[in-house]
Amino acid sequence: LNCLSSEGENKEEISYRAISTLIYLLLSDDSHIECNACSAIANLMEVTDIHPRLLEEGGIPSLISLCASPDAACRTEAFRAVSNISSNNDLIEVLIQEQVLIPLVKSLDNDRDKCRFSALAIANFASNALSLFEIVNAGAIPRLVSLVFSAEAEIEGRRYCALALANLTAYETYHSTILEYGGPEALFALSNSCDALSQHYIG
Repeated sequence: LNCLSSEGENKEEISYRAISTLIYLLLSDDSHIECNACSAIANLMEVTDIHPRLLEEGGIPSLISLCASPDAACRTEAFRAVSNISSNNDLIEVLIQEQVLIPLVKSLDNDRDKCRFSALAIANFASNALSLFEIVNAGAIPRLVSLVFSAEAEIEGRRYCALALANLTAYETYHSTILEYGGPEALFALSNSCDALSQHYIG
């Protein structure tokens, strides 16, 4: 199912026939099976029209629970699925109610070299005005700034952290907090990199 779900023409049919099975496998207590189930769901969640099916089948809590998996590969796939779902404004409130921001923010500390999906999810949340207080309250700003500053972290993760900060700066309420943690200095440092997308987000 994981391999089949990566093909665009298969996603709709798999979501109808097998999404409940994939959700069941998220609770298998076998990290390899859970990782593959997360990966298949992440593939399916690339199609926005499939998002309501995951919600209707009650799969979001099980998916979010694996964002705290001790298995790094499983966490990465769970975060990939969440980042795809977080592009859907209609489901952001559901994700926040399920406390997804806690493992997302924690990932910025613990998965610094593999946190691009958690950073992207936070950036997506930060584009929604109703989510901003929750993001700040979860302690995201200092971790976003720290990752943007970190030359050792992967560029995609740093890029999406910069995008999240850029989205937050659209609201004056959060300027003082971003300033307090050195946001401008971090963004300026990243703007001197050769990554064009980072420069675009910062600009």
